[in-house]
Amino acid sequence: METIQHFQISLLSKDDCWLLFEERAFMCGTPKTPNFVDIGKEIAKKCKGVPLVAKTLGSQLGFKSDINEWCKIRDNEIWEISQNEEFDLLPILRLSYYDLPYHLRRCFVFCVIFPKDAEIKKNKLIQLWMAHDLIPTVKNQAVEDIGNAIWKELCWRSFFLDEKLDRYRLYEICKMHDLAQSIMKDEYYTLDANGSSDDLRREIRHVTAMVDGCDKTSVRSIKKIGGLQSLMVNGKVVDGNITKHIFLSVLKKLPALRVLELNCDAQTQDLRYMGYLKHLRYLDISGNNQITALPDSICDLFNLQTLKLNQCPLLESLPRNTKDLISLRHLYLERCNGLKYMPRGLGKLKHLKTLSLFVLGNKERNCQLDELKELDIGGSLKIKNLERVSDVLESKPQ
Repeated sequence: METIQHFQISLLSKDDCWLLFEERAFMCGTPKTPNFVDIGKEIAKKCKGVPLVAKTLGSQLGFKSDINEWCKIRDNEIWEISQNEEFDLLPILRLSYYDLPYHLRRCFVFCVIFPKDAEIKKNKLIQLWMAHDLIPTVKNQAVEDIGNAIWKELCWRSFFLDEKLDRYRLYEICKMHDLAQSIMKDEYYTLDANGSSDDLRREIRHVTAMVDGCDKTSVRSIKKIGGLQSLMVNGKVVDGNITKHIFLSVLKKLPALRVLELNCDAQTQDLRYMGYLKHLRYLDISGNNQITALPDSICDLFNLQTLKLNQCPLLESLPRNTKDLISLRHLYLERCNGLKYMPRGLGKLKHLKTLSLFVLGNKERNCQLDELKELDIGGSLKIKNLERVSDVLESKPQ
């Protein structure tokens, strides 16, 4: 898309616009000398009272202690574009985008995969960044912590908007403007009844498939994209225009896939092609009302970092060799009320940071409470069937 949405906002007075710009521009160490203040007031005046522009440019210049960098913003030709009655935000936001460090630019434009006005959960976004190797490595720091710092900086620079806790006060969420779509439109595609499979070019890297509106030809065309990295499937996978077999069999033709979301009902046999996705890092099968067990082939995904199985009420067990998922960091099992036990060996998952549910089975065959002491789990953990702990000492920390 070539244009950005029109923002319905109240304009600030000249003085208030300067105060907002000033707060951002001088918070990170830029010296508040008369020269910087004078140039800053000229820039704030050009913002025409639009708070998003004042915040974005102020945040950008807060990292610039060279007066020449401030002059470049003041004298940039983008201000001529904005002489019309309708203030066009897109050129100004782009200017700030291209000033970002490379790793921040990569993380931001990845957000093209989220629908317009969607609420983005911080933890999910960080895990998706991890899946695509967008987070730089820093010695002695967990990748999630680095991702959190990136999130905070993008919020500070106003690339993410309305940062807050969700209504349950459990997750940090935000929204974003349309800048990512305008920059990365050639790498993202939504496949639905209104789209044509002819538009699925090889350079596309992220696809959302609205299954209810796809035909067989459109689905088969997905496998032409040899470098597809993200596939988000929404809607019912049913017989009719499209069958489960045709759609899910496409997976074996997507060896580069790193992210797979199946927001649709599928049974265990429908997921038998999962083992082909050797580079998969993020798998979300949440909200499945049919699946009772996962295929054993999932345990061949040695690069898998995040496995989400939330709200799968009929899921009875995890694969016996779940312990082989040596890269697993986050295992979500919220509201999996049908889960009967955990397989042995979970204590061997040394990188595991999230485990939302632990179910004790019988002592002879299943995972026991003592395996938890081998893990460094954060957040909340629900333990089910604690009455099965026969030895009181078994439940005491060692």
